[in-house]
Amino acid sequence: MHTVHLPAISPEVNNVLSVLERQQHPVGLITVSEACAQDYAAYCSFDHVIYNGLDIEAIPFSPIVSSDAPLLFAGRITPEKGVEQAIDIAEQAGRRLILAGGIYDRSYHEERILPRIARNQDQLTYLGQLDHATLWKLMGEVQGLLFPIAWDEPFGLTPVEAMATGTPVIAFRRGATPEVIEDGKTGFLVPPGDCVQAALTVQQLSSLSREYCRAYAEANFSLQRMLDAHEKVYLRSVR
Repeated sequence: MHTVHLPAISPEVNNVLSVLERQQHPVGLITVSEACAQDYAAYCSFDHVIYNGLDIEAIPFSPIVSSDAPLLFAGRITPEKGVEQAIDIAEQAGRRLILAGGIYDRSYHEERILPRIARNQDQLTYLGQLDHATLWKLMGEVQGLLFPIAWDEPFGLTPVEAMATGTPVIAFRRGATPEVIEDGKTGFLVPPGDCVQAALTVQQLSSLSREYCRAYAEANFSLQRMLDAHEKVYLRSVR
């Protein structure tokens, strides 16, 4: 069995999968979302889609946040993660934004992100890379996670982490976000690149149930659910 986590951006991987397709899958193929499976449609079909899972019980749940709690962006400081779009959304919504994540593109950070933080220090705060425990605590203290990705991410675990703490997510509708976020229940999905619409949904975050966000994460993206699904696939393959 082999699980594909990345989109169809590697010619070498695409060629290997094409060969496996022509050989009628001597190796069982799994991927992490229907969106990722569709991305590879020109090269191969997948035998199974199994969502990524997390140890939800290890993530603390926060049932209540203050009405003026900030928003959060958590992810790599790179263009495809939508850092600038997150800043745009927060500024248009008139809300404070905390940014957390490692700097993977230093020139981008210095040329595009730092100047905006410097101009608006009262509203924007950058905390750098955080460990899991610190990030999860922070996630439980904010009113919403911004996930305005600028690429078709196969499966983002960050929204799952946020929902596990009870925090809803505002995301662009692309990649696997429609499979991860229940629109209007655990967050809001808006058209890709539409920061104006995303900003308008910020005021609706407080209407969403944090308890439902947690229950949704437990029901759909637990580590045990993922392991059980893989075990079923492996058992069928050896019979």
